[in-house]
Amino acid sequence: MFRSLLYRIRAHRRQQVHRRFFEGDRKEFFEKIYKGNSGPRVLTGPFQGMAYLNTSDFGPIAPKWLGSYETEIQDLVVELCKRGYESIVNIGSAEGYYAVGFARASGESRIIAFDIDPFARRSLVALAEMNGAADRVEIRKTCTWNLLNDLQCEKQLLFVDIEGAEIDLLDPDECAALRSSDIIVELHHSRDIQDDVEKTMRNRFEQTHDIRRRPQTDRSKWIAANGHIWGKRLCEEEVVRATNEFRTGNQVWLWLEAKA
Repeated sequence: MFRSLLYRIRAHRRQQVHRRFFEGDRKEFFEKIYKGNSGPRVLTGPFQGMAYLNTSDFGPIAPKWLGSYETEIQDLVVELCKRGYESIVNIGSAEGYYAVGFARASGESRIIAFDIDPFARRSLVALAEMNGAADRVEIRKTCTWNLLNDLQCEKQLLFVDIEGAEIDLLDPDECAALRSSDIIVELHHSRDIQDDVEKTMRNRFEQTHDIRRRPQTDRSKWIAANGHIWGKRLCEEEVVRATNEFRTGNQVWLWLEAKA
């Protein structure tokens, strides 16, 4: 009971911060990108055409509307949508960009989404319903080693973005399911191991997985390739702002592909 209350308080505070910083941009870019029409849809990328939310509660929304969001891993996401995973487990699903996106693009894969934020889970329900995927996405709260072992199947993808808790959850010595699952993980700062999260992850998984690194990039290539999308909606200064995900430092994703 206390933990649920704590999660709710933290989620509410984070929501208020996001509104304070990003609500102005949301209003401005919605009018310019969609010309005031209701019902935004993702304009490019692996989830092009997905109906989307109109909220700043979970951070800058325009990169998801435009489809520039996390371009660093978009080619990989496209490939993984075609692999026919039995299950795709999205740990740290937020409002559902990836959970619902995978549900739309991954055929018959079972989609399980975890998030401790009650507001995120509520928004995920809404997003799934908007896209006719309510029966495809299973929504849960806290992910644990026992649950991952229970969910384990022959061909499984874990998509992980949990704001630093990956260092606690992704330990194959403690969770057998991690040794055979493909994993995409966004790495975050951790004081507990002196910021060397990537080295720790590589050491943990080098025996069981092929490991590839995807570093943060700017959005210049996306902007150059998608002028036909933004050119009639935004000026150059505006598209730079609209594709800004407000990341700090040098973000890194690891693609951990289980060895045969």
